[in-house]
Amino acid sequence: MVSMQFGVGILGYGFMGRTHSYAFKIQPFVYNLNITELVAVYGRNEDNVRNFAKTMGFKTYYVDWKKLIDDERVDIVSNCLPPAPHLETSIYTLKKGKHLICEKPLARNLEEAKEIAKEAKNAKAKSMIMFNLRFLPSITKVKEFIEEDVIGDILHFRMIFDHESHVRPGRLFSWKDDIKISGGGALLDLGVHLADLIRYLIGEVKEVFGVTHRYIHKRPLKYDPSKMGEVTIEDLGKVLLRCEGEVLGFMESSKVSAGQKNYLNIEIFGTKGAIRWNLMNLDELYVYRIQEDHWERYLVSTLKWPPRGHSMAWLQGHVIGINHFLNCLIHNEDPVPSIEDGVKAQAIIEAAYLSSKSEKWISVSQLLEI
Repeated sequence: MVSMQFGVGILGYGFMGRTHSYAFKIQPFVYNLNITELVAVYGRNEDNVRNFAKTMGFKTYYVDWKKLIDDERVDIVSNCLPPAPHLETSIYTLKKGKHLICEKPLARNLEEAKEIAKEAKNAKAKSMIMFNLRFLPSITKVKEFIEEDVIGDILHFRMIFDHESHVRPGRLFSWKDDIKISGGGALLDLGVHLADLIRYLIGEVKEVFGVTHRYIHKRPLKYDPSKMGEVTIEDLGKVLLRCEGEVLGFMESSKVSAGQKNYLNIEIFGTKGAIRWNLMNLDELYVYRIQEDHWERYLVSTLKWPPRGHSMAWLQGHVIGINHFLNCLIHNEDPVPSIEDGVKAQAIIEAAYLSSKSEKWISVSQLLEI
């Protein structure tokens, strides 16, 4: 029986704020772990955040994010805001001694990400970046297969993360279209997931060559569709990567791929075989062994609830990730992926942006040393 109790504050009540709220609330059902209480949620629109707080069972709400972090009942802060406020809100959280879970990307750019990491390194509180895909049982199994030498030495890989959101007619302008708020487009929003998975499964990236493009230049404004807002982010990014151990790779992030709602496909090729996995069927993966000359299908699940065969699907990444963080608090261990992992993933994306501008290969390690 764990006697610890932690009050949770969530910055933001959008898609990610709702997801983190769910992941905390469902811990007793999945893990019989009832050590958190939803204390407060922050949002700028008072009517909306009030309704969200009531619906989700928060004790209170704030329209001033500092007041949420300063609330003595809050021990854990989930930062689910857009990237622009991450620097100030994350550093303030850590300076106040509150534990931090920060949604990806860590910041708008590498410079801001390094500042957050510097504070996290010196802080007494625990911190983690939420790369939820790392926690999917199937991805964990892919890593196990690689470490057990099932496919031998890795030679090359392909990772693709495609959406169709930017080609849908009538889509309104949002903060994600403004580089001053988002920090980047398809490469940063989607590609940073791939950057982390490459580091997690393949190894460190040495250098990249990237190409980005913007197809959609204006969108109708949300509150006045008769007026247009200027889109300042890329819709598409393609990147070649040279990794440690002479491994070559390719990653693509797109928001202009018609028909792809949330298509993430991974293919890893080694000297003894290959592995492939797709987010659209995330509880299964396929392994090819050269000696046996056939693909084998694996169904993977590690959750205690719901029982095997009853998938929680995409949400389980956050549920498992939050559980990992809570267990690190209980056992005084360092959560992974760390804030530094967030910096290293951000460096890969920043290198790709710099490469696209210069039309040259860019060293990732040199960016991290600056």
